[in-house]
Amino acid sequence: MYKYKGILLSNIILLLLCAMFLIACPGFVDLQQEKQEEIQSEMGVFYLKLNDVEMRAIAPDSGLDHFKSYKLIFINAADFTDINSAYTIIEEVNRTAANVTSPVLLKAGNYILRVLAYTDENYLNLAAEGISQGFEISVNASTIEIVELFAFISEGGIGVFKWNISVPAGLNFNSAELRITSYTNINDVLTINLLNPSGQFNGTGSRNLNNGYYRILLSIIKDESSDSVILRSFLHIYRNMESVLEAEFEAGHFSSFFVQGDGTPGKPFILNNTTIQDFINDGWNLNAHYILSENIVLPSVAAGGSNWEPIGSEEQHFQGTFDGNGFSISGVKINLGDDEDIGLFGTVGASGVVKNLSLINVDIIGYYYVGALAGTNRGLVDNCSASGNVSGDGDEDGAIGGLIGWSNGTVRNSFFTGNVDGEYGIGGLTGVNLGVIENNYTVVNVNGYEDVGGIVGTNFNIVENNFASGTIIGEKAVGGVVGFNTLFDSWTGKVKNCYFAGTVDAGIDSTWIGGIIGLNVGIVQNCFSIGDVVGDTAVGGIAGYNEDGIISNNIALNSLVASSYNMPNLIGRIISFGTGGEINNNFAFTDMNAKYNWNGSSGTNQSLNKGLNQLDGQDISIAQIKTRTAWETAGFTFNGSPWVWDNSGETMPRLFWETTGKPWPAYLQ
Repeated sequence: MYKYKGILLSNIILLLLCAMFLIACPGFVDLQQEKQEEIQSEMGVFYLKLNDVEMRAIAPDSGLDHFKSYKLIFINAADFTDINSAYTIIEEVNRTAANVTSPVLLKAGNYILRVLAYTDENYLNLAAEGISQGFEISVNASTIEIVELFAFISEGGIGVFKWNISVPAGLNFNSAELRITSYTNINDVLTINLLNPSGQFNGTGSRNLNNGYYRILLSIIKDESSDSVILRSFLHIYRNMESVLEAEFEAGHFSSFFVQGDGTPGKPFILNNTTIQDFINDGWNLNAHYILSENIVLPSVAAGGSNWEPIGSEEQHFQGTFDGNGFSISGVKINLGDDEDIGLFGTVGASGVVKNLSLINVDIIGYYYVGALAGTNRGLVDNCSASGNVSGDGDEDGAIGGLIGWSNGTVRNSFFTGNVDGEYGIGGLTGVNLGVIENNYTVVNVNGYEDVGGIVGTNFNIVENNFASGTIIGEKAVGGVVGFNTLFDSWTGKVKNCYFAGTVDAGIDSTWIGGIIGLNVGIVQNCFSIGDVVGDTAVGGIAGYNEDGIISNNIALNSLVASSYNMPNLIGRIISFGTGGEINNNFAFTDMNAKYNWNGSSGTNQSLNKGLNQLDGQDISIAQIKTRTAWETAGFTFNGSPWVWDNSGETMPRLFWETTGKPWPAYLQ
């Protein structure tokens, strides 16, 4: 069995406990004793606690030994705007890992605390930082403040990738190499030969890499044999920190038995262009584990035909693991227009995992619960993608998505490019979501009738850190990211840290049309939209209509928000109108065209109701959107996650998992 251990650092929670006691000094006592008591009464104790949290890694690990020194910077809250602007430092305290809990002396007042963490003892190699939301130190009172510390992954700099790979003695190999590829630039490849000039295996070493997200391929092929081991993984490289890959292989890994596999977690069934046909013909063990060893190309079929039967169904879920291992399956064709739960998988169960898989040039047709990867997902879909065409003709149960039809599991680090067509609950990535959709993107043309979105058609739960681009077409509840953001039972639809760049286009008699959300009953925060939004009634740059929901800290940068209806007040730069709810701290592009009676080329200017908490938001100019301060004023966070600001505003803000920012559209240049 191999062991894999990645030592990576992402989000670290610092528990900062400051207790301040200030008392008046009694008179007529020994001055030395009086001074000691006064100092003790004013002393605050600063405690540091490192907690493990979910990290952007396959096998995360963490510990205080990452950091050797700290700077605790106590800032006057009264004149603080952001860390890039001038501010007054009240106290700056240097700490080592050994004495970071030593007491801190502070006077009563209001503070912002900035924490800098270094990987050396001389305060040179800055690796992480965090900043508090602000707190008050009062006389004879204690204060608890929580600060989230972020490692630098996208603010420039160099990190170290180390590897320690062991194989049994006495084996000879034809080849052994590590291939390191930038996640977003496949042409940026570093290949490391693990065989020395005499052909002996050398499994230890290190390389300096730029900050970023990388694909790792470890390939070891045995001498005079096709027996091999292949390990594919992903890792982040952080500034001034080390990311380590450790793998240990036993002799059995290089035997034909291991290559064939037995479906257990340690010896999964190996799928190649030959063995996969056995499972297609004989059926799949729904509790087994599978891994691809090469790119698979399915046989072509006549128009209207199928070459794949979905794995699992509504009655029998897939509960195993399907690891694409970074490889692809091309040409999946399914034409089951009268059936539900249609995709490569019919239903992924609660214990099922599908990961590291790409589907290329799919053509999927079903009735409802239809997606390229899975009709229904109740488990985990991670680092998967699909391209091609997905369609469904279902009734109001719909749930047609580019990647997943209906999901109450987790879909993350994935994307879809292509076309999605249906009627109800149509999404570029997922049709209907009751789970978690995070760190994904789409480049799509989506066409539906009701609840149509670039990421999700109908959302009941969490949609976070995603972006969509393309053209979104529908008639009721149509949005660039989510069509209908709503409630169900104890769930509340939350759309946060997302953006859309494209066109939302709805025809005559359409309603609830928005750049981010069509119809909102939930929460929409820290999102921005770019492009045109056109409909008939209830058209908005962020949301078409808000019904008792919360819309806060968003920026509408649309070139056009227009209604074809010949009546004013049916459009808004942020939202058109709504019943109840909250509208807080929203901004809109100063030169946005807000028109009614729109005929496709001209219309009548809408009178605007401007203000941070108004339907049309506060003005924001082209010059302002190129500044980090303006976005932070709108509530966006740029400390490595979720948003990243780079190139001095020359590109749009990007999400932490994106390597490069997108250029501004021409009208915002």
